Amino acid sequence: MSNNKNLIMVTGAAARISQEVACIDKLRSEKGMRISQKDTILAGFSSGSVNLLALNSCFRDNAPLNWDTDYKANLLWTLTNDQIFKHGGLHLSLLNTDPFRDTLNGFLAKAGLSTFGDLPFESYVLTLSDHAHNTEWANNFESTNQGALIASDLFMASTAIPVIFPWQKIGDTNSSLRNFPKGHFSDGGTKGQFINFEDTIGAYVLENGPFESIDIISPMRESGTDAQAELEEGLKAIGIKEFVKDKLGNFAAGHSFGAFLTFLEAIQAWQAKNGPLAHSISVNIPELAKNFGILDFNVEQAEYNLVIDWIDANPNDFAVPLDEFVSRHQIA
Repeated sequence: MSNNKNLIMVTGAAARISQEVACIDKLRSEKGMRISQKDTILAGFSSGSVNLLALNSCFRDNAPLNWDTDYKANLLWTLTNDQIFKHGGLHLSLLNTDPFRDTLNGFLAKAGLSTFGDLPFESYVLTLSDHAHNTEWANNFESTNQGALIASDLFMASTAIPVIFPWQKIGDTNSSLRNFPKGHFSDGGTKGQFINFEDTIGAYVLENGPFESIDIISPMRESGTDAQAELEEGLKAIGIKEFVKDKLGNFAAGHSFGAFLTFLEAIQAWQAKNGPLAHSISVNIPELAKNFGILDFNVEQAEYNLVIDWIDANPNDFAVPLDEFVSRHQIA
């Protein structure tokens, strides 16, 4: 059995959203990456889910928004911290993300999207259930009722950094048929990168055959201890001086480079047992001299430009085949 679709997986990391956008643009212009309703399936979490939303809105068949103007120039390049959060947290969080909901709702309205089912690409968005402490994969093409989930709630939940941003409830337009869990939800990458992919992406491949290609796209990531230190510095930079380090450490571990590498190794293990997930798998993650602040949304265009420059200067370190990337970064 064969499958000619390609899969784009966007992992996100709060304010580093433009790093992924730069990778997407370079994959399109230099590697011929396809993005179309017919050929492409999308999966994302954290700020990667916002890029998933933008890809749906800007590359759909009917009335697409413009990727360069509507998304990049008019949203990302004008983004500021006060459009994402303000002080005075909710639900025991350090920050209040009502401004982000306003920003998100503005883009959803412009795109004419209300529910998750309105997204035209087959899409998987990850969230963490606080009740079951399980990573849930919402699928808008689910035959039952996951498409009825309120889009703004789902994307707010997938991007809700535990402790820092408040947890979210995910509403729906038809609770009687809902097959997605209820409760409180937070950042879909909290436990690690694409946790439980075997039950979703793996099951899809076993039924439909391997993808033509998989592009795994990520912002630059620090090691576990450095990831926590960077997160703490980011909080201090915006005036948050008191926080529980252990709780931040749990989140940072799930978003660290080590967690990313563990996910890649899990793909290798799955393929060794079941056969290929795709005919080709590329890993796309910049390795800058210094990373951008994970909570600094004020510099999205500068962040994008620096990643573009890095890819131009390091072509052999971009779009690296999965096995080669893992081999380069595994500790002997």
